[in-house]
Amino acid sequence: MILLFAMGCHMTIDFVVHQAIHCSNVGTETCEGEEEYWDKSCLPCEEPYDWNREYNWFAQTLEEGETLREFDVELIENIRLLTKDEQSELDLFYIPSHGENPKTVDTLLLYNHGNKIGIEHYIPRIRYLYQAGYNILTWDYRGYGKAGNAELSDPTVVTTPEQWFEDTIQVLEYAMILAEDPNKIVTYANSVGSIPAVEQILTDLPCAYIQEAGFLSIRQNAIMGTTVALPGGFLSQGLFENDIKIQEYDGPVFVMSGTVDDRNSIEEVRDFYELIRGPKDLWELEGVNHGIKTIGVPEAGVTEYLAKMEEFLQAKAPGCLTLAE
Repeated sequence: MILLFAMGCHMTIDFVVHQAIHCSNVGTETCEGEEEYWDKSCLPCEEPYDWNREYNWFAQTLEEGETLREFDVELIENIRLLTKDEQSELDLFYIPSHGENPKTVDTLLLYNHGNKIGIEHYIPRIRYLYQAGYNILTWDYRGYGKAGNAELSDPTVVTTPEQWFEDTIQVLEYAMILAEDPNKIVTYANSVGSIPAVEQILTDLPCAYIQEAGFLSIRQNAIMGTTVALPGGFLSQGLFENDIKIQEYDGPVFVMSGTVDDRNSIEEVRDFYELIRGPKDLWELEGVNHGIKTIGVPEAGVTEYLAKMEEFLQAKAPGCLTLAE
């Protein structure tokens, strides 16, 4: 139906990338109405995030007897950034390192989350990274979570591609001011977060780029999902074609993907990996899928996941870490 509509109106399908849930739309349908535990969105706008909520972790996520460190909630800083077009507000959270891993204590990880709900959905993922001792800056895109401001505009209206990229660079600029060492910023992307993340790494070189279950190309996704042969330019403005854009970047890249990812096939991921010009590693996880509820990369085992990331940084991007001389 979407494709036929696009054909009739001669428009692109970039708008279908976003599947946001704003806090003002949270209710019975998004909470009690969802059968899957990890699909529930229950937090209204006026309630703060429960950063140390207890989750029903999968058996393989934590090793026997392993627990995850709790956040020091008093140190978490919530930042509301007025967008440059003054039409919305971005919702950012800065979580300082716990300081017990000397290698990561000065590293700022700029976390661009996936397409589900917003920060509420990704707190478990952020908690894994906090466990490793990174400083973390994460943010909600317009229309996601608590981003937006009803006094400025309808907060449920999702950003245009141009607005999204402008917001993306604004967050990057804020990260560079916030970081203890701007040379130790790692750009991290989960799923659709690869779209803003790749824009960030092409704007200002981070010390490394880490991509988990990454979005590769709306052009290829659309073509694979239809039997109609249409030129790529018809389907998209070309702003979201990460398989093309990544070829402009020559910094270190760590790609993580499950072999049964139902959003991006492992064959497509391998093709994407071959296009990367700089120092790189590919970690394939046998039998692992795309997201939290389907057991994605971190859910398959937090300890190995964090170890693989740190090993990559030490081997291919040592400037991201604070290493003893």
